[in-house]
Amino acid sequence: MISTLKDPNSIEDFLLDWSAEIGADPIASVVWTVTGVTLMASSATATTATARLRGAVGSPAKETCTVTLASGQVKERTIQLQIANM
Repeated sequence: MISTLKDPNSIEDFLLDWSAEIGADPIASVVWTVTGVTLMASSATATTATARLRGAVGSPAKETCTVTLASGQVKERTIQLQIANM
């Protein structure tokens, strides 16, 4: 699990680079599941997944990224967000 800080008033992009783990098997779809923050938008390339988050309800918040690859494999990563005024 990855851990990072987020200001409760900020709108931020969080990018996960999957290239080292997936090699030449591109991302076919991405789903973000968030708790404690609001998911405003998401996007993906063949090797990255990005979530734009705003606000915070409590600390810690978390976001989980689930990617499905072209081969059908499913991978998942979670980012824990410590909410603090910065």
